[in-house]
Amino acid sequence: MAALVSSLSVLASDGQPEEVERLEDLQWRYRLMVGQLSSGELISQLRKSVEANAEALEDRKLLFVLRTPGGVEVLNGMRMGVSNVGVRDGYFERVNAGSLALVGLDGGIKAVYEVEDLDLDVVFDLIDGMPIRRAELRSRGEE
Repeated sequence: MAALVSSLSVLASDGQPEEVERLEDLQWRYRLMVGQLSSGELISQLRKSVEANAEALEDRKLLFVLRTPGGVEVLNGMRMGVSNVGVRDGYFERVNAGSLALVGLDGGIKAVYEVEDLDLDVVFDLIDGMPIRRAELRSRGEE
């Protein structure tokens, strides 16, 4: 049985903190990479990769949300806080430990990646080929 979250804070598009109780509350606003990690080394490695690609992640509206021994955490610069309890949704249960699921804007799982083998360029290519992303790029004159 999944636990309830007190809240998970992210920055809304206007720059103000927004409290969400379920990852599903972010549907149609953010793409997610969701996973469960317990290895401090893997978490650190992923944090470095996320920080190095912050601009590309923000452009693609992609949040990294992890369940770690310390609670649920959003790794990106959009993070405002860390919840110390679980999130009430099924995404974490659908992903094996050490893996990340790419969740599209529509809430569907698009791909699953092993953290150790994660190549963000591959993830970006998949996202950039998605219909909603292609429409975003066309509207900005980038496709």
